[in-house]
Parts: sequence; C-alpha cells; structure tokens
Amino acid sequence: MAAPSNRKKGVLDPIIALLKWTWERLERTLLLGLKIVFPSRFISPLGFLGMLTVIVFIILGVTGALLLFHFTPFFGSCPPSPANVTYVPTSTCNQAFNSVQSINNNVAWGSIIRNIHYHASNAMVLLAVMHMFYQYFGGRYKLRYEILWVTGIILGVVTVIEAYTGYDLIFNIRGQLAINIGQTLTFYSPVIGADLARIIFGFSFNDLAIRFYAFHVFIIPIIMLAIMAVHLPRNLVLDIPVASAITGIILIMGGLFPVDVGVKYDPNVETQITFPEWYFTSLYAFIRVRGLAPLIAGAIIPTIFILIFTVAPFFDRGKKIASRKPTRRTYGPWTIGDRPNSFLRIITHRYRVRLRLCLRIC
Repeated sequence: MAAPSNRKKGVLDPIIALLKWTWERLERTLLLGLKIVFPSRFISPLGFLGMLTVIVFIILGVTGALLLFHFTPFFGSCPPSPANVTYVPTSTCNQAFNSVQSINNNVAWGSIIRNIHYHASNAMVLLAVMHMFYQYFGGRYKLRYEILWVTGIILGVVTVIEAYTGYDLIFNIRGQLAINIGQTLTFYSPVIGADLARIIFGFSFNDLAIRFYAFHVFIIPIIMLAIMAVHLPRNLVLDIPVASAITGIILIMGGLFPVDVGVKYDPNVETQITFPEWYFTSLYAFIRVRGLAPLIAGAIIPTIFILIFTVAPFFDRGKKIASRKPTRRTYGPWTIGDRPNSFLRIITHRYRVRLRLCLRIC
C-alpha cells in the first residue's frame, strides 16, 4: 500500500489538473490529429517555413481584428467644385482613407497595430514564396506530396490576392493604381471578363470598398483556412525560439519602422506617380512593356508560370530528392550535373538526353 503523499497542494495545482483534464479530452478531437513536433536542438528554419507562415497568419488575424473596430469600409462622395472656384475636398470624400488616417494618428496604439499588420503581411508573402521555392528546389514534392504541393501553389496565389485586397482598402494613390490594373486585367479577360469585373469591382467606389472589405476580412480568409486544412501535413515542426524570433522581429519593426498612410486618392485631383508593393513590381514591369498586350503580360504569362510550377510533381518522376554535393541542384523536371569538366546531364520527364560537352583542350 502506497504511503499517502505529504506534499501540500500549490496554487497552480488546480490549473494544472484542469489542463490535464482538457488535454485528455482533446485527444478524441480532430485538433490533436495534427502532431506538433518541438525539436530539442536547433534545426534550419528552412524546413518549417510553412509553419512560420501560419504563425504570421495568426498575427495578421489578431491585428486585423483590432483594426476592424475603427475602419470604415465606405468611400463616400467627392463632389467637384463649381467653375472658377478652388477645389476643397469635403469630409465625406474617401472616408476609408480618413478612417485609416484616424487609426494612424488618433487611436491609441493604432499606428503600432497598423504597422505590425503591414509588416506581417509582407512577411507572410515573403515566407510563402521562400517556402514554395525551398520545397521546389529541394524536390520535396516527390515524397508523395502532390496534393500538398498543388494546394500550396493555390494557397500562395490566394495569399497574394489577400494582400492585394488589403492594401487596396486604404484607397491611397498606390491602392488606386493596383485597383486600376486589376480591374483592367479582369475586364479584358476572355468570355466572362466584363461580367467578372462588375462582380468583383462593382459599379462605384462604394461598391468596391464594401466588396473588397468582404473579400479581405471574411471570404478569402475562409478560403485560406479551408485550403490549409488540406495542405498542412500531419506532422508539423514548430521551433519555439525561431517562431518567437520571427514574431519579435515583426513586433519590433512595427514599433521602429512606421508605415506612411500615403497620399489620399481623390477622383477630382490629378493622381501622382507611384509604384505598387514589392510583390507586384515584376507584374507591373511586365504590363509596362511596350508592344505586349496588358492581358498577356499581366495575366497569361503569370498563369503559365504558375501552371508550370503546379504540374512539376506530375512530370518529375526522378527518385533523387536532394544531393549532399553543393554543386548539384534539382530544378523540377531538369537536373543539372555537378561535373562541369565532363558533361551536362539533362533529365526530362519522358526522355533521357545526355549531351556531352568536352571542355578539355585537346
């Protein structure tokens, strides 16, 4: 018979008992179907960039929910001035921008929350792109991860669209530039382009504000969560120090690097020259190429690029995942050899073509 314990109950014992009881009951739920691995030693964060992206997504959800209390998803009216009278914008013009400016200047901690939200959105796009390229060049999709790869590509595209709708809601001149580009590309899409543009952008700025607000706050996040339910693997790696470091960097940047609201967009004032966000810079450069139709540059070429990445697992059937030799890299269906002095080997999905290039001087 075991001797009774003489240990006195501490203050935290009831809380610990409640947590144990809750954990035991959660074992029967879907929540614990995901196995989270906490590494005991440092590992490269490149292996769990997807989990870091999820953490940044949570930061965006929290800060975005706080910003909703003060944001006005309404453009208002901007009546022009009479003839020979200097134009003075009214308080009803671009109320969405006015509310963001009020958050930045008047609401307590508003500028900090907005800065964190902005830097977290850039971090999420960056981490998602890094995660995709790391998985691609590492050949990780060959481990029967075709579904995870395809859903990851879709999730990456949806992430960029979510960021696009977010910075358009400010209705500054940078957002207006992005709105014009998006509306033009959608309108000139074949078959249903005009109807699709009316559905997405509406018929006025007020329609656009409330629709983009619904897209950014509710519709797209629900789509992202649904795709995550299929995309996330069963075993997740979470390194607490690295995740804390990423979170801390975003919080510090939110405090040290304030983000300007920008120049207010007014349809009665000539728009200044501006540039889009960094993740749309390449698309903007394609559209500005002379002699190239905007639809081809802004929609068809990016779609082809995305499709090439999407179908890579179905054509690349090589068994090699990664090499310990730093001079060998796997590029989807193509593998470049590490012996530059002998030959360059190219492996395609159907035929093997070996092209021997003699670099030795005979």
